[in-house]
Amino acid sequence: MASPTTKTERITVPPPNPSAPDPDAERPRWQRALAGFLGENPEQQWGTRLIKAASDMIVICDGELNILFHNRAFLRSSGHVKGSYIGHSLMDFIPSNDKPDASRVFDQFLRGRAAGMRVEATFLTRSGRRKVEARVTRTVRSEDRYFLYFIIRDTSDRKNETEQLTKRAVDSVFDGLPIAAFRTDHQLCITDAFGSYWDELGLNAGTFTGAELSNPGCTIAPQFFHQLDYCDVMAGQTFHTSIFWRGNDLEITIEPFIDRSRGGRVIGTLGTIREAKNATPNGASHLSYPKPEEYTRLQSLAGAQSRSVALNSSPARPKRPGGPKPKSQDAISPELAKWRSSIRPRPLRPAHEDEAVDEVALAN
Repeated sequence: MASPTTKTERITVPPPNPSAPDPDAERPRWQRALAGFLGENPEQQWGTRLIKAASDMIVICDGELNILFHNRAFLRSSGHVKGSYIGHSLMDFIPSNDKPDASRVFDQFLRGRAAGMRVEATFLTRSGRRKVEARVTRTVRSEDRYFLYFIIRDTSDRKNETEQLTKRAVDSVFDGLPIAAFRTDHQLCITDAFGSYWDELGLNAGTFTGAELSNPGCTIAPQFFHQLDYCDVMAGQTFHTSIFWRGNDLEITIEPFIDRSRGGRVIGTLGTIREAKNATPNGASHLSYPKPEEYTRLQSLAGAQSRSVALNSSPARPKRPGGPKPKSQDAISPELAKWRSSIRPRPLRPAHEDEAVDEVALAN
C-alpha cells in the first residue's frame, strides 16, 4: 500500500513596518566641549551662519525687554541697512496705543509658568506699520534673570491676501441686498463701503474710504453721518435711529465689534442703511404703513363706531312662539303677594345718630 503524501505549505511572514532611522549615540560632554574649543562644534559652525541667513527676525531680550542681540533680518525689516539696536527696548517698535496691553502680556508671561507663547502684534518700521507673528521662548531662571528668545515673521502680505479674499466674499453677498453698508475701525474711520442701496441714494461708495465719522469737519462722507451720536456704539451697544435725508426716510443700524480678550474694547463697527419701512413711495400713499400710534387710534375709532351702531340700531325682540302667555301682575297668587308685602328693606342711613352702621362692600 502506498504511503499518504504530506503537503507542506510555506508561510510568508510580512516584514516589519518601516520606521525612521535611529540616531547615533551622542558624544560625551567632555568631547563636545573639546570640539567647541578646537572650533569643530557643529552648533558654532552652522548656528551663526543660520542666524545670518534666516529671513525671520531673531531677537534676544532680557526680562525688561531690552535687546541683547538681533540678526540682520530684524535690521532689514525695520527699514535699515546698517547699524545696531542692541541696548534699545523692544517696546520702541510697538505703537503707543498697544504698549499697555503688550506690557501686561509680557509681565504675565514672565510671572507665569508657561515656557513659551505666540504673539500677534503691530511692528513699527520706517515704511509704516507691519503685522507680525512672534514665537517667544523663556529660558530657565538663572540668577534671578530671564531671557526671552523671539522668532518674528512678517505676516502683512498674508493678512492682506486674506482680507482681500474676505472682502470679495462679503461684497458678493451684500451687492445683491438693497442696503448700504460700511465698516469702520476703532477710531470710527470708514475702511470699506458696499451694497446696492448706495446707487439709489446717488452716492459713490468707493469715495468714503478714510472718512472720519468722529470729525464733524470731514467732508468725505455725506453730512448725515455727522448727525449721528456714536457714544452708544463706542460703549459696546447697538445703535439704531431713523433720519430724513434728501427726500429719503432712512433707518441706520450700527453694530460694534468687541474684543473680549482685550477687556471688551471696541475694535470696529459695521453699519447698515436701508429705506425705512414707513416710507411712502412717490404717488402711492395708499401703500404707506401706519405708525403704531395711528394704528391704535384707527382701531379705537373703529371700535367706537361699531358700539355706536350697536346701541342706535338694536334689533327688535323676537316674537315668542305660540303657547301660554305669562301671567300679568294682577294674576299673582295671594301667597306670593303676602310674602312680597312682608319684605321690609333696611335703610342705608341710620335712623338715629347713635345707631351702629355695618360696612358693606359693593361690587358691579
